Amino acid sequence: MGDEDAARASYERALAFDPNLDEAHFALALWHRKRGTELKLALEHLDRVRRGPGSRLQMSIVQGWRVELLFRTGDAEGAFNEIDRLLAEGDRLPWASGWCAQQVARFGRGSVVAARRAVRFWEGYLRQHADDPAAELQRLFCLYRLHRGGVAETDWKSFKDAVERADQRDAESALLWDRVGHWAQDDKRWPEAAGAYRKAFDVDPDLYGYCLGTALTRLGHYEESLPMLLAQAETHQPDALSWFQVAIAREGVGDTAGCIAAYARALELDPEYDLAWFNLGGIHFNAGDIPAARATWTEALRRFPEHPRAAEAREILSRLHDPDGSGG
Repeated sequence: MGDEDAARASYERALAFDPNLDEAHFALALWHRKRGTELKLALEHLDRVRRGPGSRLQMSIVQGWRVELLFRTGDAEGAFNEIDRLLAEGDRLPWASGWCAQQVARFGRGSVVAARRAVRFWEGYLRQHADDPAAELQRLFCLYRLHRGGVAETDWKSFKDAVERADQRDAESALLWDRVGHWAQDDKRWPEAAGAYRKAFDVDPDLYGYCLGTALTRLGHYEESLPMLLAQAETHQPDALSWFQVAIAREGVGDTAGCIAAYARALELDPEYDLAWFNLGGIHFNAGDIPAARATWTEALRRFPEHPRAAEAREILSRLHDPDGSGG
């Protein structure tokens, strides 16, 4: 880095004598880009490069770096406008299409604004590169980003059909099937969600077992879901959410003791897991362990007095204290 810092100092001295030295502005822009701490200053230097015959720099190279820096500074609209200008050069810049695709793949899902423009970019790119499966996957990821952002660019069925056509049975395709599952889950389509999650699970059981197990639990397939959820809770995703799902599955197969142990583990990992507190109280109550139910719900109400389940817990506790309803 010493040589680079010395070069930077030399370029800055040169600009002090002549502020219009294009090569110095370009070099300093790349120096700041590499450091990554003052990206807007890098853009300012690129903006100082002249766009006329007095410049010895190829302006398309400057524009190419501007695309990346605009994305990195959060100006997605500016980046896509720069991309449009580059691609308008057509065959004169054979490298531009690939470079822009690389940048859109990196940054095109960073926001709804970016994803909307990215979809248009990938549609145009695919018209020129119809045999590029990676580009179609990127387009689909952008469509999902729009869905999550509340933009109805397509519907679930069309998205699922497109993912099916693009399926390469690899890690990227598995991630897309996971997105199909989450979209179905958003729409309360639990059978379809389970089907999509299973396709992702078939590629990577460790990564997608939680989603498939959760969907199967929602469908009442507890015996099938329990081994998946246990693997997640014990090995792959040992957090409170996983143990909560294990508790639900164990309740579904009639394992009350295992259900209680799983809820206890979830609360050990996350003492503020409100629903786990209320559910655990209910399990104790249904099992006839009134002291444990009373203690659990009392603690739940102390922690979460405004929870939607609080009124039900209070009503049951009042009956436990006054079983005859006499009030005395």
